[in-house]
Amino acid sequence: MTDPIKTPSLDQLKDPTKLTRWTIGILYAHIGIAVIAWIALLVAYVLMLQMPDGGSGDFQRMLARLHLADQSRVVIGLIQIIIWITSIILILKWIYRMNDNAHQLGAADMEFTPGWAVGWYFVPFASLVKPYQSMKEIWKTSIDPKHWQQQPASALLPWWWFFFLAENIVGRFSGKAETDAKTPQELMDAFDLTQIHLFMLIVACGLLIQIIRKIYQNQTAAASLALYPPVDPETTPHEEKNPEESASQTADTI
Repeated sequence: MTDPIKTPSLDQLKDPTKLTRWTIGILYAHIGIAVIAWIALLVAYVLMLQMPDGGSGDFQRMLARLHLADQSRVVIGLIQIIIWITSIILILKWIYRMNDNAHQLGAADMEFTPGWAVGWYFVPFASLVKPYQSMKEIWKTSIDPKHWQQQPASALLPWWWFFFLAENIVGRFSGKAETDAKTPQELMDAFDLTQIHLFMLIVACGLLIQIIRKIYQNQTAAASLALYPPVDPETTPHEEKNPEESASQTADTI
């Protein structure tokens, strides 16, 4: 039997403000380093276009020159790894916090617990669907925890999930293509894939920033409403004051 009304546990609420700022900040860092990586890739791409055609010897000399020009991409790649690991930790922590807060605000019959809202990201095959459903549930509960099933989901969610999955898939192919390239054309094709991957990564991060920001705003408003419910003037008792006393109080105020 489902419980249509769940009593909020407001004393268990945790302020997500600081965590939200850090999460959005690391996503902006993700976008920034992706743009820098894109620029470095274009430099290598232009360098290849300027190379004269030739046999295998020319290709080996081209690889040597590209190796020198590619040192910046190595450094950028290391920074990307650090930002990527940090972003995973912060995003998953943020998801856990917002899901838990939704439960504390009285959202009943939620499919996902805080633990599984994070855990589904690590389950093969289910990770293609369940994390999206979890984020959708967090979005809806942030609008109105008591009647979240009736709330609409944003169009941002499916677009974010599409670009998130697509950039992961394309990223795997682009990395392998660069490693396995044996000819100049194969290497340039790999660079094309990497550009597509970086574009999808930037879009996915941008969409997730908007989602995180909106969920935070909605949940903060819902928490404020739960902590400080509006007073109904019709049910609030009023003291009848003596007209002379009211006039005196008004004069004192002035």
